[in-house]
Amino acid sequence: MKIKRIDRKKPDLIVGPLTTTEWGQERPYNEVFDNPNIAMGCAGVAGGQVMKYYNHPPFATGTLPEYFTTELQPEMDIDGYEYRWDLMPDVLTDDSSQEQKNATSNFLYHAGYAAQTTFNAGSPGNEEFLAEAMVNNFGYDKNLTKIVLYKQEEQGYTIQEVSKLLREELDLGRVIMTAIPGHAVVCDGYADDDYFSFNYGWDGEWHEQKLDSSDIEARRLYIGIQPAKNETLLISHLDIGSLEGFPGNSTRLKAQVSTSGKDFAGYYRVVLLDSAGVRRSFLTLPQELSLLAGNNAQIELQIDIPVDATYGKRRIALTYSEDGKDYRPLRNDADQIIAYDITIKKYISDKLIINRNTTIPEEAFLNRPVDVNFEITSSISASKNIGCYIVGKYYNSIYKLGSGTYNIDASGLNKCTMTLDFSNVDPYNDYFLAFVEDDADDADFSTSKLLPTNDGTIFIQNIRVKDKDVVYGDVILLSNIDTSKPFYTPGTNKVSFKFWCDKQVGGVIKIILLINDKSSNYNRSLETTILVGEAGEYTATFNIPFSGFMQSEKLTFNLLSQKALEEYTFYLKPKNDEISNPVDFILQYRNAYDYLHLVKSIDCDKKELRPNDELTVHSSLLFDMKNGVGNIVDLELYAVLSNADGDTYNIGKASDFLINTLEEKDVSLNCKIPEGIAPARYTLFLRAEEMVPYQAESTPPEMLSGANNTIISQIELEITA
Repeated sequence: MKIKRIDRKKPDLIVGPLTTTEWGQERPYNEVFDNPNIAMGCAGVAGGQVMKYYNHPPFATGTLPEYFTTELQPEMDIDGYEYRWDLMPDVLTDDSSQEQKNATSNFLYHAGYAAQTTFNAGSPGNEEFLAEAMVNNFGYDKNLTKIVLYKQEEQGYTIQEVSKLLREELDLGRVIMTAIPGHAVVCDGYADDDYFSFNYGWDGEWHEQKLDSSDIEARRLYIGIQPAKNETLLISHLDIGSLEGFPGNSTRLKAQVSTSGKDFAGYYRVVLLDSAGVRRSFLTLPQELSLLAGNNAQIELQIDIPVDATYGKRRIALTYSEDGKDYRPLRNDADQIIAYDITIKKYISDKLIINRNTTIPEEAFLNRPVDVNFEITSSISASKNIGCYIVGKYYNSIYKLGSGTYNIDASGLNKCTMTLDFSNVDPYNDYFLAFVEDDADDADFSTSKLLPTNDGTIFIQNIRVKDKDVVYGDVILLSNIDTSKPFYTPGTNKVSFKFWCDKQVGGVIKIILLINDKSSNYNRSLETTILVGEAGEYTATFNIPFSGFMQSEKLTFNLLSQKALEEYTFYLKPKNDEISNPVDFILQYRNAYDYLHLVKSIDCDKKELRPNDELTVHSSLLFDMKNGVGNIVDLELYAVLSNADGDTYNIGKASDFLINTLEEKDVSLNCKIPEGIAPARYTLFLRAEEMVPYQAESTPPEMLSGANNTIISQIELEITA
């Protein structure tokens, strides 16, 4: 998907762009550094533009914590530092006054320091640390919340859910700090076609993109960013009574609330929060409340678990709003959110069991009803209404396929047939197939009871629903992509396949490889142009770099073609039933640090030392990841001392330590015993961090290990007074 670079005043945006700053990372924004080649860092610039949007805070508070980059960065005392927003223009130029340059650059330096930035030519930082500092040091609201778009079972966000949350934020006039692979940006507007506006922090460059565009691949988003608000309503008691987390269940909620020093006039609502504190559902309509200062009120109302509630661990909380738009979770006088933990789950039948051997014929995906056979055993004899549904992987897409009434006999196996219709199902998504009992006309999947299978599970099978509207062209797919071999992330993966093509107008044809996941959270498109002089067999080859994944994923290859001068694309038509298009494959996650080993035992020239003594640590490293991203890694290598109490001391460091893939690299690290270290026996080992280009998706180990059991990875040293 291409990035659409936009004009800030483009009329197709419904909201925004809300930011007006056109800040960057180089001169004059980095004037705080004498060296003009040191960048301000994208995390600091993104957070800086968010705070400039609010012109807040007037003063900083507290200290920014110490952190380690190439060396220990000490605490920074910013308590009482005044930020002159009037001296920070939307655009800083060489002609700007020195006062403006100083005010803007110093502020961005503080934001970058809060992001624990390594200030160099690239200046990598971490927006998560900055988000914490925005609450702790820069006066932003404690309800600032992080959304992680990894596909966690208990949260299971879809792009559609998150898009709705972001539109609500932008409607409230709040911008969203966003982390994408290798960069931090600001989401500050949206259009009516699921596109969002992003300020890239590149001197006024805005892009209009979808959240799942391969060019942005949003990973973390921060909502609820606004200057801190004082709580005007407090909660001292919350009682849910007895409530099981089944959709459709109800209970009475009782709570006691009070004002915190001034009159309150507004609304309250009960919500379902997930484990990250993100609101997933409202459980009640808005209720009006007026309360004089110093008074309290007893609240009692019915709450209903909605039938479309997403499944997983949730918390029931009471929220309030003065304007009926921005709802805040109620806290007690200790500033803690009071909530009731609950797990949203499904009803399970205790009478009927369905055999797992139920299968869906291929014709079901061709926009025509099909008959499906299934078998049921029962502990009772009765007439039962049974329905069949498919349910999205994260329980937020539910489709009824069919239903029927069956006379169930407890004495034997009941063979049943049901007509299923897939015509309304969204294609290219992963679904679970499920049968339910008591499926009356006024019932639905969430309140009916699931039939368990004979092996104890509750879903019959996983289904990949094909697109009933896919149109195959006249380009014939002759071979499958070999999905029996592993595909790795991070890494570069080669795929090839053969196809038959007739002679083409213009002599060329475009072959498109579309890669997506089951929940449409990941979409990527690659293209290659093939010269087709005559009708015949041709081969398309793609080298696919995968990155940005933090776990293994199931993805899908889709093969399409587009002829010269034609607008439309068509799927390559499989030659026979043994060839598939599209086809699923497993993208296997690997930690790049697992491929970094010692191939020579660690050693040093001294074993008994005193504070301030110098020594040299020797070893040899090998990085043996095949099909990685590039042929070289750049890392930071540390020599580390550790004592029996677990205290560690970095006594030596090699920055920009370069290792060619599959080639041994000798280590000779100059070190110094720190002054003031306590006399004791210490363990010496090597540690690697910030391994480029894998630093964003790989977790370094505490200690580098040997390539085999004969390699010594740590040695003992004696430190004396």
